[in-house]
Amino acid sequence: MRPFTIIVIAIFLAILFGANQLYKNCSNKTKSRIFTSLLWTLLSFTICLIYMGAMTVSTRSGMAFPDWPTSDGVLWPSWNYFMSQTDRFYEHVHRLFGEFVGFLAIMTLMFSRHFERERNFKLALLIFIMVCIQGGLGGLTVAKNTLWLTTVLHGVFAQLCLAAMCYLVLKNTKLYNEKIPEEGFEPKLKGLAKFTLGAVVIQLLLGAVFRNKSKVFEFSETGKVIYKEVIEGNASWLFSHMTFALPVAILLFTLGVVLMKFKTVSKTYKFFGMSFHLMVTMQILLGVVAFLTVYNREQGKFGFAETVLTSAHVVNGALILALTFTAFKLLSVKLNKDENHG
Repeated sequence: MRPFTIIVIAIFLAILFGANQLYKNCSNKTKSRIFTSLLWTLLSFTICLIYMGAMTVSTRSGMAFPDWPTSDGVLWPSWNYFMSQTDRFYEHVHRLFGEFVGFLAIMTLMFSRHFERERNFKLALLIFIMVCIQGGLGGLTVAKNTLWLTTVLHGVFAQLCLAAMCYLVLKNTKLYNEKIPEEGFEPKLKGLAKFTLGAVVIQLLLGAVFRNKSKVFEFSETGKVIYKEVIEGNASWLFSHMTFALPVAILLFTLGVVLMKFKTVSKTYKFFGMSFHLMVTMQILLGVVAFLTVYNREQGKFGFAETVLTSAHVVNGALILALTFTAFKLLSVKLNKDENHG
């Protein structure tokens, strides 16, 4: 192990230990502010991680480094080395984001022991385990030469991690703890959210299967990976994804309208509902762009604007899943007087 690697790991451990010691001696009000800021930081970097993962797939950079967890034998190759080629850049930056999200997940777990433990610790532990599994799936993807099934699991599981993180953020807001209608929510609203959540998961799976199953590669004489995108034989996944988009969009718009009806309880419900409408509209527009670029990618053309917008389609889908899961958990709350909504 290189001296640089040892120093960086030592710094990370020192930060974790020092931050934990400082945090547990803070007042509850300060702990609340710090923990909330940490959750939003974890959420933000996870979104960045998913976007870089989507860019890695869009630019077909997944096999830039054939080993894991190292990159060509080292944990952190030199700046010039991974910046010298586009595929190395996307893949290694994706890995760096993954490492930092893991670091933040550990810190969240440690801090959750000192602030509202009953509310936060179990979910923070679950998120930490999910992040570890997600890293393992990433390693398996490389070990299996980006086998499409492991790549699909890797991509979708990242979105489930994001949904769990959004729920943890929700549990630490006034909306969840204080702004629930006194009579609670009607069971049919929870049913609507649950049904919509299931539909969104299916829709994301259909898109992920097409996105990764149509990807094939071969090695050149120099050992470099050459990617191709094969539409023939995989078109059924694409058109299933496109066809299913309409009923899913209707369900999401309906859920947004339902949430906005509670704006008299808190203005946040109006924002929540409008977020569904805005994100679904964006997803449809980004989906059109992704469809129009499919046959360009089949010819091996990966324009920068195309890859950025196609990756944005993936990330926006992840945000829709997270938002839907959060709405489901919110509408599952029974009474305002409950101290622990679960």
